[in-house]
Amino acid sequence: MSTDYYVYVLLDSSKPGIWKYDNLVFDFEPFYIGKGKDDRIINTLRDKNSFKGKKISKLKSNNVEILTKKIYESLTNEQYYRDWE
Repeated sequence: MSTDYYVYVLLDSSKPGIWKYDNLVFDFEPFYIGKGKDDRIINTLRDKNSFKGKKISKLKSNNVEILTKKIYESLTNEQYYRDWE
């Protein structure tokens, strides 16, 4: 069974603070959490056709750095759907 998947978060660096969600704590406001494999965490920053894409475009146009972080790694597809869906 392949353990190639991960869960990642996109953070808005213009909004520092303490953002807590269960056992996760972030120093900047998270605006998207997604499932990835391979280069998804990088390619997602090119998305333009969703809430996430519009937020990314707005942040980039304001020269705001978008921070990316893997929060869980080495997941099977089944683990992701069991724990995150």
